Amino acid sequence: MEELEPAMDAMVLGEFEKAVELSREVASPGGYSVSLELQGLHELGRDSEALELVQSSLDLVKSSDTFAKVSISFCVHQGDYELAEEVFTSWLGQQDLSGRNSVSTATRDIIMVYLDKVVRCQHGPEGVKKFAEQRLDPELRDQLLSELIEEPREDPSPSHPEETDEQASRGALTNTRKTRIEQLRLTIWSRIQSLVKERGPTTVLFLAVTLVYLLRTRIFRRLARYLTRSVLDTLRMSLGLHRNFANT
Repeated sequence: MEELEPAMDAMVLGEFEKAVELSREVASPGGYSVSLELQGLHELGRDSEALELVQSSLDLVKSSDTFAKVSISFCVHQGDYELAEEVFTSWLGQQDLSGRNSVSTATRDIIMVYLDKVVRCQHGPEGVKKFAEQRLDPELRDQLLSELIEEPREDPSPSHPEETDEQASRGALTNTRKTRIEQLRLTIWSRIQSLVKERGPTTVLFLAVTLVYLLRTRIFRRLARYLTRSVLDTLRMSLGLHRNFANT
């Protein structure tokens, strides 16, 4: 993760061309480095290259939940459901979901993205039910279907096509923001872990408290919130303390 820090920094700073170049220079490319490259290409408006990157990196999907989730979401945003299906199939081939009533958060997220954005968009609720019944344990199936089926989305009125375009645009922007926020959180997390190793948890806590007061402007309020949460989580893991560690 440390060798990815320059690329992550460039991404957060909006230097997308530099982020793409640095992610390509990683000695041992993996799911996260290719995900950074994919996001950078998208931000630069080079979506055709990004789709080619997904197509040429299908083997990586088998070993990287991060890249699988990012790839499926990106393909859906580009309207390439066929490639999204191919990505999911490659990923699913490495998963053993039979007899499992629970899965990791990453696995659950990928299944949910696929069912919601690919299956339901193409085959409707019945297609989602059919897939879940064939592939998932009953308890796990019920958990996912309760979120996807019991609260169906309202279809936009066909008499107002301009609303459809507007909703699609808003959805794409929302997902892009979520991706950027997640990348920012991962970058902060990596930096904090490095600081804890180099400077010690006490110094990191002092810096965090200082930054919280400095970053009180409206623009940086969200960053401050993520930074504080990441610092506290790292300190709890490093010191083996509980949430009330301040009282010890």
